Amino acid sequence: RRSMNLAQRLISFRRRPFSVTRYVDDNRRAYKTVPMKVPAGWRTDLNYSARSRDGRVIFDALPADGDGNYCGVLLLREDDEVAKADTNPETLREVLDEYLPQFSRLLDDESLGSVAKKGPSYLPSFRYVGPRLHQGGRAVILGDCAHTVKPYFGLGANTALEDVQVLGEAIESTSSIGEAVRLFSKRRAKESEVLVKLSRDLDHPGTLGALRFIVPLLVDSIFHKLAPWLFAPNTLAMFQEEGVTFAGIRRRKRIDRVGQCAILGGAVCGLGTGSAALVKTLVSMTGRGPGAVVAGLAASAVGAGVLKRAGFLFLPGLAPADVMPKTQQDNSN
Repeated sequence: RRSMNLAQRLISFRRRPFSVTRYVDDNRRAYKTVPMKVPAGWRTDLNYSARSRDGRVIFDALPADGDGNYCGVLLLREDDEVAKADTNPETLREVLDEYLPQFSRLLDDESLGSVAKKGPSYLPSFRYVGPRLHQGGRAVILGDCAHTVKPYFGLGANTALEDVQVLGEAIESTSSIGEAVRLFSKRRAKESEVLVKLSRDLDHPGTLGALRFIVPLLVDSIFHKLAPWLFAPNTLAMFQEEGVTFAGIRRRKRIDRVGQCAILGGAVCGLGTGSAALVKTLVSMTGRGPGAVVAGLAASAVGAGVLKRAGFLFLPGLAPADVMPKTQQDNSN
């Protein structure tokens, strides 16, 4: 490589080898599938879901047919005792009775014993392929093979369908398969990368998860409600908008951050000008500089607003999907 001239190096860079980028899963979840039949009178064309307040148990059930048979998914932390193989059926029944009483009564002892015996499965880790989504002139990589995400917000399945649509459009608009696969790769490779990066930012646990997930969502909701003509909805709400690309969402959020920082900075300056007497008093009382006092007041005001909206969100084991209903409700008010 060192013997290459500049033009050769540029060509070599453009032909970077195909690779897979994998991320360490710092919020791993286990699950067990649960066969279930809903009683007569229950609708059989709906998904049913529930979660415990402490986040220990999350349950989703999807219809398997039109006769009331459902496939349930019991989502648990990987270190939970009922997530392991050969769990005591009585222990599992106690957990379901406590956390999911409305569904526990739908499982007979035989089905419950089968669930208790089976080993856990795990949600997939985040990964994407690149810098292209085709190999040679006849093969493409799409769906979960190209962009693996956790099944939150419906991004995995819906994005796979978008891949199929874009591939179909590429085939129809070009004169050869080779041109079609290259066009598909050009249109979807960056989208695959950004999708995975955005999704991963929404899945960190603990303090890091709060800083990178909950706080930005709430700040975006506040600014969008105050000035919808200037600031876009939060990231989760933008996921639901038709025709918006993942790269476009990331670009717009970066613009919003600049605007939010500018407004908050201006508020700090305005607060310092309009509240000189208060600042002067606090300076004399605390012994700190005026800038530190003003910044502290502004941060306290913003923090109070965020905490007022975020109080219920800071629950142990919070899952990203749990925030969706709240943010949608806030955006509609």
